Formats: sequence, C-alpha cells, structure tokens
Amino acid sequence: MLEGRASYQIVLHTGVPDADPYLRHLVVSTTLTETNSAAAELVRGNPLQRVRALKAEDGLDPWLVGAAPSRTPCCPSSTAWC
Repeated sequence: MLEGRASYQIVLHTGVPDADPYLRHLVVSTTLTETNSAAAELVRGNPLQRVRALKAEDGLDPWLVGAAPSRTPCCPSSTAWC
C-alpha cells in the first residue's frame, strides 16, 4: 500500500501503529525523515523508481491511499501508475 504523509499521519493520530498489518506500507514523503512504525517503509523524493520496482515483484499491483501530491512525479500526463 502506497500512502502519502497525510494519510499515514491520520492513522498515527488514532494511536494505531499499523491499521492494516497484513499489507506492506510505503509512505511517500519529502518531509518525513522516519516512520514511527517498523512496518512502514519511507519513500523519499520521487517515488517512480520504487513504484516500478514494486510492480516488478510477484503479487498484486500497489494500492494507492491518499498521496495525491505523490502521483504527479509518477504520472504527470496519466491517471495510471507508470
């Protein structure tokens, strides 16, 4: 699951460190320096390379939660992930 900083912080403010423990969490942010959970991977800067690596792995495609600002570097001219 790819989520932006704002979506990630909404869950943290509820006091739940991992709302979906059965999913891998990748937090896309240019402002965070770390995550508060060992279950979350921080993706800093342009997420395009990391998204392409995820799509190359076995399993389902990444699921985007929130992260509207994070979509632009990946898909400036399309609504589909590159």
